[in-house]
Amino acid sequence: MNTNLAADEAFEEVDQPPSIELVINKFLPQFLSLPMFTAFDRCPDGVVPNKSFLCELGATANNSKGDDLTSTILACPPAACLEFGCPGHEFATKGLLG
Repeated sequence: MNTNLAADEAFEEVDQPPSIELVINKFLPQFLSLPMFTAFDRCPDGVVPNKSFLCELGATANNSKGDDLTSTILACPPAACLEFGCPGHEFATKGLLG
């Protein structure tokens, strides 16, 4: 029987990737086909997609400890900034603009 529980517990704590989930509703399902040249971007604050106005609700993200990482979700960042977090490329800031 191993009595060194503290050491065993340290080995069990492995960093897990964050979980991310699209925010969907009746008018914005997980998969959506839009006609070519249809305008589509982040929903303005307080606006929910409806039959006459489709927009992107974004996603939610959490780490394995349950911390909310939603504000750190990036949208179309250039590869050159991925190592340091890409300030200004957060979905909440820039939406879907390239």
